[in-house]
Amino acid sequence: ASICNYLLEKTRVVGPNSEERNYHIFYQLCAVSDPDLKEDLALPAAGDNAITKAGGTLTVEGVDDALDLKETQESMVRLGFTASEQVEVLRITAAIVHLGDVSLVMDEARGEGPHFDGDTRAGHACRLLGIEMDRMRKVVGYRSRIDPISKALIESPHTQESGQGVVLTICKALYARLFNWLIGRINTAMERADDSNLGYSIIGLLDIYGFEVFELNSFEQLCINFANEKLQQHFNSHMFRLEQAMYAEEGIDWEHIEWEDNQTIIDALEKKASASSPPGVFVLLDSECLMPKATDQSFLQTIFSSFQGTPNEKVVTKAKRVATNEFAVTHYAAKVVYNVAGFLVKNMDRLDPDVVNLFQGLPEGVLSSFFDAAEAKPSKTVTVGSQFRGQLDELVSDLHQTYPRYVRCIKPNGKKAVHEFDSQEVLRQLRCAGMLEAIRIRRAGYGARRSFVEFVQRYGVICSSLESDGAVSQCKEALEKICAMPQVREASLPSPPYQMGKTKIFMKEQLQQVLEELLTDAVAQRAVRVQSYWKMRQARARYLRKVISARQLQAILRTCGARTEFLVHVRKKRSAVAIQACYRKVVRRRKFLHFRDAALRLQKFVRKRASHRVYMAKLKAAVALQAQLRTYLWTKKTAAALEAAREAARQAEVAYRLELAEKKVEEQAAEIERHQQELESVQAKLAEASSELDKVRGEAQLASESLEAESKKREALEAQVQQITAEAATTQEAAEERRQELQGQLAAAEARADQAAAEAANGHGAQEASLATLEQRAAEAEASAQKHKEECETLAAQVAALRQETGDRQGQTQVADASATEARLQQLTKELAAAQEAVQAEREINQEDKV
Repeated sequence: ASICNYLLEKTRVVGPNSEERNYHIFYQLCAVSDPDLKEDLALPAAGDNAITKAGGTLTVEGVDDALDLKETQESMVRLGFTASEQVEVLRITAAIVHLGDVSLVMDEARGEGPHFDGDTRAGHACRLLGIEMDRMRKVVGYRSRIDPISKALIESPHTQESGQGVVLTICKALYARLFNWLIGRINTAMERADDSNLGYSIIGLLDIYGFEVFELNSFEQLCINFANEKLQQHFNSHMFRLEQAMYAEEGIDWEHIEWEDNQTIIDALEKKASASSPPGVFVLLDSECLMPKATDQSFLQTIFSSFQGTPNEKVVTKAKRVATNEFAVTHYAAKVVYNVAGFLVKNMDRLDPDVVNLFQGLPEGVLSSFFDAAEAKPSKTVTVGSQFRGQLDELVSDLHQTYPRYVRCIKPNGKKAVHEFDSQEVLRQLRCAGMLEAIRIRRAGYGARRSFVEFVQRYGVICSSLESDGAVSQCKEALEKICAMPQVREASLPSPPYQMGKTKIFMKEQLQQVLEELLTDAVAQRAVRVQSYWKMRQARARYLRKVISARQLQAILRTCGARTEFLVHVRKKRSAVAIQACYRKVVRRRKFLHFRDAALRLQKFVRKRASHRVYMAKLKAAVALQAQLRTYLWTKKTAAALEAAREAARQAEVAYRLELAEKKVEEQAAEIERHQQELESVQAKLAEASSELDKVRGEAQLASESLEAESKKREALEAQVQQITAEAATTQEAAEERRQELQGQLAAAEARADQAAAEAANGHGAQEASLATLEQRAAEAEASAQKHKEECETLAAQVAALRQETGDRQGQTQVADASATEARLQQLTKELAAAQEAVQAEREINQEDKV
């Protein structure tokens, strides 16, 4: 396969039409999903690029640009593109987007050429293209020329507009040459080495331009509409030749068919100058491009002066009566107004040598093959218009040598909306496509044509019967019978209304319409006949169904009568059984109710007794719990009181002992004083005593003996006092052990109180038992207290006897100790009495709780 490119609309790269997207590859690169490729291309979103947002449309419904880019890359892989070629193609395309967003500024004070307003986008473009930034600045800012005399290189600064034009020229040149390189690369991938030796037949697929009419029509629209004029002329002549060949092949007599020829319009656009007609618009444009001082306005004036007063002045006219930059061409489809701005530049399509030199010396690759060094040298100018017309002439020549098939695509509306049909838009497209003229050419002859077999199969229904055999004979017989019908004779048909060919029958459109009407009537009559037969069959079927239904209904009614009688008998039997059952049920229910009442009364009594027991158990448990709790509280309070009493007794004992010690000291001091007095008296009476010494010595001997007896008696009393003291200490230890035992019993009582609180639901009897135990223990404590009281009274009597027996100081000291012990015992007695009173008060509280 091979692809040919006739005309690429390069201006669309930098200036797309309003409400239209630019080339899809730009948006695909802006939506790239590969992070590495995205970082390399450094393209922002489509809405941030001048090229992609110029048309005002960024997205298309149902189009995923990222997915389309992946499909594009997959297609390049399938076509054999290398990885480096793929990357370089995408980098060149991204560089075009970056260059389209570059803006220039002028520094008028320095008198230099324009420079980039920010180097970011320009830097990305130079990096992707592999050229130096300084070289790009020089090409954009200055234009190089060679002095024809001195052959010296002269650099003149660009204006801001011309510099911006250089940038846009680079964009268009890169895209156009990349497009052509892709076509050549695809053709290389699809060609086969043995194609030239096999002699294959060629099937060509031509995607032609549609007739274009925009608000602003330029050089590209003129070329496209000229191509449509040439192709429309071929289409009309082809249709005419087909009709002529078919009539000659079938042996049909026919008259010359007049059809509209657009050769005048084609001559007005491309014919060279002659004595009878001026040169065409393209010829004038090529001639104007050769003029050194030619402008778009001079080209427009040349058009008006050349066509004025010529036969083609109605084809090429002024757009308006006032002076404008526009001229109008009356095309085959419609009248189009063209603006000549940029016609000369677009027709020349010449690259500045500086731009060509900018891309020289690049490494071998895709971009290095775009520009040839020979382009920088002056050569014979070949315009775009002449190239396009040459390609178009070759195309028309190929079409004349082949058998073309035309496929016309008609848009229902110009808004790209679904479920919307614009009849005026469709009519305009049909007129522009030449379909109306093609239909007129066909209808001028015998527009309806059918083979004999097809005619008999379709219209044989109109005749009642055909007696002849064979399709041709039946077709003639059918036509004779049809033409003899009153409806056909009354219709004004052209003469002859039909002709018989060799394989087909050719009919006028009027006869075709009459045949369709007769066919409709014949089909309607036969349809009515079929309907009547079908309705008869339906009615008979309904009648038979009704008869069968009536018989079935009678059988059902008889069955229902017999069934009713049987059901009455069954109901009577069931009623008797039901009555008997009800009677037995009443009797048995009465017995059951009697037994149930007795059982309920017995259950009530038993449950009452059980509930009473449970209640009493719970009550006793609650009372026991309260008693134990109160006992615990009282014991805790009594323990605190006992501790306070012990502390007070200890303090009183210490105070008492201190007082006794003070008194003893005073007595000793008095005794010492008395002894001193006695010593003085003794000294005074020493003399008297010396005389009586002997007498005294005798008395002393007696006194010494008496003293020894008194000492022995005193030792016996001391031993007795020690024994009493030991007994008192033993009694005190017993009282302390009893106190500790009472405290242990109190702790056990507290534990039992906690246990009784958990087992309160088990019965009130346990509480009463616990209360009785507490009462018994209180009685034991009372008896123990009484015993201690008696022991204290005994100790008190012994102390009194000891006081009477001993009269010396040591005896008095022992008596004081015994008095302290007695006071301690009396204090314990008082505490025991208080405990008894607390127990009695607790008993009264428990009794009140019971009540």
